[in-house]
Amino acid sequence: MNRLIKGILYITAGCIGIGFAALILGLVLGGGSQVWDTGFQRVKDKVRDAVVVAEKNAHNHVIQQRTEDAVVDHSMDEEYDMQYEAAVYGDDADDFSGDMGIFAADASSIQKLVIDIRHGSLSIEEIEEADDNRVIVSVDGPANGVKASCSSGTLTIQDERTGNKARKDACVYLEIPKGMQLESASIRVDAGVVDTEASFYAKDLSLDAGAGEIDLSDVTADTFAASVGAGNLDITDSSFQAVKLDCGVGNMDIDADITGNAKIKCGMGTVSLELAKGATSVNYELECGAGSIEIGDNLYTGLAKKSQLNNGAQSTFTVSCGMGQIYIN
Repeated sequence: MNRLIKGILYITAGCIGIGFAALILGLVLGGGSQVWDTGFQRVKDKVRDAVVVAEKNAHNHVIQQRTEDAVVDHSMDEEYDMQYEAAVYGDDADDFSGDMGIFAADASSIQKLVIDIRHGSLSIEEIEEADDNRVIVSVDGPANGVKASCSSGTLTIQDERTGNKARKDACVYLEIPKGMQLESASIRVDAGVVDTEASFYAKDLSLDAGAGEIDLSDVTADTFAASVGAGNLDITDSSFQAVKLDCGVGNMDIDADITGNAKIKCGMGTVSLELAKGATSVNYELECGAGSIEIGDNLYTGLAKKSQLNNGAQSTFTVSCGMGQIYIN
């Protein structure tokens, strides 16, 4: 109950008290039934009038509050609609960033992509219209704290949520033109899921799955670096030159054409690598502890020192395994 209604009730109670006091005084001074009837009637009239005024004031206050709330809600709806239309459909909104979870920019103005998701999902999709050359970011779920902005050619999607908000799922959708070209792309997810249904190229591509899951397909990069803590990384139908993989206790499953050198390190997890040109298309430098390295039909484990396999290839894979397993086919 707000202060205004409390005040009205206090006034009403005061009027009733004053009325009864007047009645008792009349009885004492007059000493008759006529005084009682007259005093009681006056008290009834005053109480009735006070109650009517209190009810009227309370009703007016409720109507006023509802009207103010409706104006605020309508204003917020209008602001959201204007921001959404300006971001997604407007021709003059190439660099829009707001708190409503919507962002749009001209794809030709973006050279770098930086994505950091705490808890939730990121879906990278191709824009359906072939002539649409924009990048669009939208957020479904608790969007407060998930920001998208573009500065100096870098599109940043940052999850800035803290506390309980950071543990709630936020679904982020990134729409890009087909075959988008980037100087660099960095994608990090703590405990969520990243998947793509869009092909793109990045000169430098960096992925960090943490305890989450990253699933990419049909991506191309000159240098590719991926790190997994307790999460999962799944790459299919992709092409890389130089590669660096670091797997903790999670899993990496990569199907790609690797044309340059690679460094593969596995702690207690599992790395499965499917090479487009076959396991014997590269040279190897192997180091293995209690785990195992399987290359084609050959198994290597418990190596006392580094072992080299020369297949007469131009590229060399440096493979190090602790207590996990590495499979190269």
